[in-house]
Amino acid sequence: MTSILITGAGGFIGANLANKLSQSKNDVTLLVRKKTDLWRVNHEISKSKIKYVDILNKKDLFNKIKEIKPDVVYHSATYGIHPSQKDYENAIRTNLIGTNNLLESLSRYNDLQKFVNIGTAFEYGSKKEPLKETDMPNPRTFYGITKNAQTNISQYFASEKNLPTISFRIFSTYGRYDEPGRLISDLMYSMINKTKVNITSKNTVRDLIYIDDVIDALLLGSRKKSPVGEIFNIGTGKGYSLKQIVEILQDITNEKLNI
Repeated sequence: MTSILITGAGGFIGANLANKLSQSKNDVTLLVRKKTDLWRVNHEISKSKIKYVDILNKKDLFNKIKEIKPDVVYHSATYGIHPSQKDYENAIRTNLIGTNNLLESLSRYNDLQKFVNIGTAFEYGSKKEPLKETDMPNPRTFYGITKNAQTNISQYFASEKNLPTISFRIFSTYGRYDEPGRLISDLMYSMINKTKVNITSKNTVRDLIYIDDVIDALLLGSRKKSPVGEIFNIGTGKGYSLKQIVEILQDITNEKLNI
């Protein structure tokens, strides 16, 4: 039985990952902050497997790592992805300091098999060509800047501490347990409720990938024998403009969007 730890398990990706892994025979523990809304998490997951720890608290975090003894860690705790999350200092604390604390704790624990760092396509910045792992990051948002630094920290621990890390830069994800403020959920809500939706630029291009495909890729990556510190993109490799996305949704639902 594999001991698995998921940070940020109340979030979109973390919760979907937790729900998927809870169906396996593995020993899954969720690491979340106090007052985290766990509405996404499967209620069949035992409350004893939900640990309330702030990754900014180094002592508590290390003690919890010693207690859990994880074989695999999925690090999905993050701040800054939502438009409402504009506290830059909190982004630095969570994405950089919190990640460093977690990796430091894990580097003192010798039985780790894989640390899965969950990054974002925002690390690359805006580019017109399809993105490849060999492309140099050039983040243009504060979120992208801190997430790229998070990936660099993960790679540092891989090269200097020989920690078995792997990083994934995930593109625009949609699906189960998505929330208001996200593209597909807002478009579908508008379509169902016949309300107006604001789209800033119909020419903006997104590489959309369904959440189940993202989870499958993360699980596959955690089992992959690859050089420590390696980086992979998770996306479809196909870009669609917002105009095309709207047209596809209208064709599928036979409904007209009020834009």
